[in-house]
Amino acid sequence: GVPSSDGGVGTEQHMPAPIIIDRKPSVDDSATVLDHIISSVPEKGSRHSDHRDPPDPILIESMANDFAAILGLTQEQLKSTPSSLSPSEQFLCGIVCGCVSSVHPLLPSTLTDALQHGIR
Repeated sequence: GVPSSDGGVGTEQHMPAPIIIDRKPSVDDSATVLDHIISSVPEKGSRHSDHRDPPDPILIESMANDFAAILGLTQEQLKSTPSSLSPSEQFLCGIVCGCVSSVHPLLPSTLTDALQHGIR
């Protein structure tokens, strides 16, 4: 099954939210690329149902790292500043932000819950 809106595993299918990427991400060198990706996730309560806690920040960071790796961004790039990325790498960073924001409402509240639901 898939995680249901109450945090359990059910038969009700929940889909990632559509995210529109309509411009290049802003370049702010006050944080690393990974921090920029994590900070792009909607704040508590904005897309989570009222009875669920937001996902653990460690889980969000793990998802950001996973999507970045899938799209070819290295750990070195994630630890660098956004302005040090090439234009195509900045574009990939924007896609990672969109991916993490899209699945954010579906994430369990804790890493333990995620592991119990088969999310690794």
